[in-house]
Amino acid sequence: MIRFDSVGRTYDDGTVAVHDLSLEVQPGEICAVVGPSGCGKTTAMRMANRLGSPTTGRIFIDGRDIATEDPVALRRGIGYVIQQVGLFPHQSVRTNVGTVCRLLNWDASRIATRVDEMVQMVGLDPDQFGDRYPSQLSGGQRQRVGVARALATDPPVLLMDEPFGAVDPVARGLLQEHFHTLVKSLGTTVMMVTHDIDEAVRLADRIAVMRVGGVLEQYAAPAEILARPSSDFVADFVGSDRVLKGLVRTPIVGSLLDAAGSQTVSASPQLHVGDSLRLGLSCVLGEPSGSVSVYDDGQLVGALTMDAVHRHLRRPTEVA
Repeated sequence: MIRFDSVGRTYDDGTVAVHDLSLEVQPGEICAVVGPSGCGKTTAMRMANRLGSPTTGRIFIDGRDIATEDPVALRRGIGYVIQQVGLFPHQSVRTNVGTVCRLLNWDASRIATRVDEMVQMVGLDPDQFGDRYPSQLSGGQRQRVGVARALATDPPVLLMDEPFGAVDPVARGLLQEHFHTLVKSLGTTVMMVTHDIDEAVRLADRIAVMRVGGVLEQYAAPAEILARPSSDFVADFVGSDRVLKGLVRTPIVGSLLDAAGSQTVSASPQLHVGDSLRLGLSCVLGEPSGSVSVYDDGQLVGALTMDAVHRHLRRPTEVA
C-alpha cells in the first residue's frame, strides 16, 4: 500500500534528512517510525502526502507514484493526524469532522450521517459532543475528534505524527487501545511517527528504527526488534528492558497458568484470558501472595504467578 523506493531528502545546505530509505507497509498494517530527534522520521512521513518532496527515489501509494498525482487530490485521499490535532477552533465537533467530506462535495445528509457515525466510532456521544467546540473538550477528546476527522471519508491510508504525545498517560493508554481496535476494524493502512518505543510496540505491526542522518537501521515486527536488534544502536534505543516491553504483545493464555488455589479465588485484582502478560506481571508484583486469579467468560481458569512468568521468559524466543 505504501512503498518507499530508495528515497532520499537533502536540504539546500547539504544536510541529509533521509538517506536511501526503502520500506513497504502492507495493506491494513500499522507501521511505526521511531528514532531520536533529528533522524528524519517526520520528514519521511510528510513526503508520503507531498508535504515535502524527495531529492532522490520514489514513493508509491497503492502502486501509484505519488509524484504524478495532484497534491491536493492526493491529500484529500489520505487521513492525517498531528500531535496538536489542528482542529478549527471556531467550528463545532460536527463541522470539524465533516471537513474533508465537504471538500469532496458530499451531500449534506450523507455528511451528517457519516459525521455522527464517526464521532460515535471514536467513543464520543454525538448528541453530547457534536455541538461542542474544541475549547470545550479535553486533550484526549480533541485527539479522538482529530482521528474521526481523518477517517471520516474512509481513506485507505492514515498518516500520524506523534498523535498521542500531548495526551496525559492514563488517557493515552485508553486512546491507543481504542485507536488500534478502530483502524484494524476499518482495515486502514497506517504510518505513524512516534518517539515512544512503548507506543510503537503496543500498536505497530512493524517498526522502522531510524538514526540521525535518516538511515533506516532496522525494519521488522516488534517481537523481532525486541528479541534480535540488528545493531547496538537499535538495542540502546529500544532499551535494556526490551524483554519486558515485549510482554505488552504477549497475551495471557491457559498454558501460562498454574492451578488456582483457594486463596487465589478471592484475590483482589482479577485478570482475564487475553490480557497482556505485562499487565499480569504488574498485578502479580502488587500482590503479597504473588498470585492473581485469571478468568475466561466469568469462569476461573487458573492463576498467574511469578513462577509462570519466569517459565515464559525462559522459553526460547519466538519471533512473530
